[in-house]
Amino acid sequence: MKSIRCPECGLQNWETSEWCKRCKTMLKSTGQTTFAKSSTARNASNDATEVPPPNSDYKNGRTSYDNSTKKLYCDEVNGFFAKSVRNCQRNMLIVCFGIITAFVGGFLLNSVYLYNAVFGAVTVNQTDLLNVNNKTKLLESYIRITAEEAYDTGIEYIETSRKYGTETVKYKYLALQVGDKMMLAKVDPNSTIVDGATNVTLDGEFKGLGSDETNKILTPIYAKQPELRGEFLPYMIDARSGYANWAYVWLLVGVILIAICCGVSNSVLQNYGNIQANSCLKSLSKHGNPNEVAAMIDDEVSRNQSATGSIYILPNWILKKGSFSMTAQHVEDVVWVYQKTTKHSVNFIPTGKTHEVVLYGSNKSSFSLTGTFLNEQKANDLIDKIYNRAPWIIVGFDNDLLKTWNSNAEGFIQAVEERKVSIKNDQNFQTARS
Repeated sequence: MKSIRCPECGLQNWETSEWCKRCKTMLKSTGQTTFAKSSTARNASNDATEVPPPNSDYKNGRTSYDNSTKKLYCDEVNGFFAKSVRNCQRNMLIVCFGIITAFVGGFLLNSVYLYNAVFGAVTVNQTDLLNVNNKTKLLESYIRITAEEAYDTGIEYIETSRKYGTETVKYKYLALQVGDKMMLAKVDPNSTIVDGATNVTLDGEFKGLGSDETNKILTPIYAKQPELRGEFLPYMIDARSGYANWAYVWLLVGVILIAICCGVSNSVLQNYGNIQANSCLKSLSKHGNPNEVAAMIDDEVSRNQSATGSIYILPNWILKKGSFSMTAQHVEDVVWVYQKTTKHSVNFIPTGKTHEVVLYGSNKSSFSLTGTFLNEQKANDLIDKIYNRAPWIIVGFDNDLLKTWNSNAEGFIQAVEERKVSIKNDQNFQTARS
């Protein structure tokens, strides 16, 4: 069977092809013979596929060319790598925009609270306080008032722990004399304001009386002292400490996250669609020219469309597409693989299991193939596919293997490398890889 090499990108196409599958350049036959695939080869395809160019070590992700031949390049528009990078960049922009929008919206919705927390309480005199029918002064809802006298109502809010049954006083109520009217105030349980104190100044949130205060505080007071009915103002002051604490926390967190998101978005926009700046592509440099290796991966993906969720087990590569990044691991770099199962429970009640495939590489690093789509059977299938491509790797987990890896990773890797050489020298393996 003859093939035609594309004069632009160097891709091998079938002799009957009129246009290059990658760059769409018009082709003409050169009479060059392709490498025939053995009938015993693993992952053989019945469809027309591109084959590696001559003088290539396709297994190791490296390609050598003479000076007259143009190098393979990674399709930066329609290639697998290009699409994956753009998807990651798009997802990053969406998340950053969502975080910025959420915090800006939250700041706007709570602008009054944040304003009051930052700039402090606004002093309100008794005349203005007695003439207020509702909170018309929007930015003055955190106010400072001075009462002629304060009375302890003896009413406290007590919280009981469901777990231990302990009781904790959360706050108590005072009655303030404001001119010829009375006003409720909610204060800390350890407040130093004593019953009968005069000229009491309080800072707090100005709010209307709720049903709890009306039914549980004023009703008992009216029952004991009917003459006070109608003397209490229809609003109160919440003078508990810590009013501004959450404001400072959210402002700090919001400013930091918005700054980070703006920086990340700016970086993504500057390199949007530019796969040359992608960290995954740069990591391929240890296997050869990154563009050439990425082109080979593109070709393998195009010939192996099946994937387990976002995981691709290709003839020479293992790919894991994430929402914001992509990981590529050369099959021949894997030395150990096993399935890890994690049981989950809530209050000792089992809620399910998660499965992942853990791989250790010859560079002493590890990474996991995970996903909600991954069950025990699919995890085992992934391990089988990896083992079929690299039958020298160690499969399965036990504590002795882990101890050996932790204590002597170099020896572990060396043993696997020796096993690899032995298996590769086997005639049957060479035939399967041809």
